[in-house]
Amino acid sequence: MKNTSKDACSCCRWDDKMSSAIPDEEVFYTIGLLPSATVDDWKYLDSQNDEILRFCQQQGIDFKQYLPHYTTQTDWKNHFGPKWDVFVRLKRRYDPQSLLSPGQRIFTSSP
Repeated sequence: MKNTSKDACSCCRWDDKMSSAIPDEEVFYTIGLLPSATVDDWKYLDSQNDEILRFCQQQGIDFKQYLPHYTTQTDWKNHFGPKWDVFVRLKRRYDPQSLLSPGQRIFTSSP
């Protein structure tokens, strides 16, 4: 039995009030690329990962990174998409002085 409530969370539906960044589709897949590397390999693997992400963007493939490394607030807004406003509201409520996670560069000052 499928729960059709807009805010419901069941096996096939996410709670719209959560700030989790997931694709808009009802069904999506998780793919993990976990190569092993030596100290000398990281630049190549980082470049390869960037190439994969660029390809997805160019082909219109919607994706979300599990552990993203964004450097601008615009990148974070794109990551959260329509959930950005929810994320900002939660940040203001629970971390109004922006003390948590300053290294992620999500907010350069209080939102």
